[in-house]
Amino acid sequence: MRGLFEDYPKIKQTRRGVKCGKSQVEKLGNKIVLVSGDPDSIDTLRAATQLIWNCGTPIYGLDVEPILYQGSER
Repeated sequence: MRGLFEDYPKIKQTRRGVKCGKSQVEKLGNKIVLVSGDPDSIDTLRAATQLIWNCGTPIYGLDVEPILYQGSER
């Protein structure tokens, strides 16, 4: 519950994607990839969803790197 009182990290646009905290996600063509950060972190989820939502391509037209929706569990 203590996470409710923590500041929400700012999401920053990068040249090819989005950065949130220590996580950076990029769109390369139609592929969404994790460039840096822990695949299981909430910052990675925030960056990926922000990028996907705002990229202008429907989700079914994107090739999302599996680690972004599976985390480190494989």
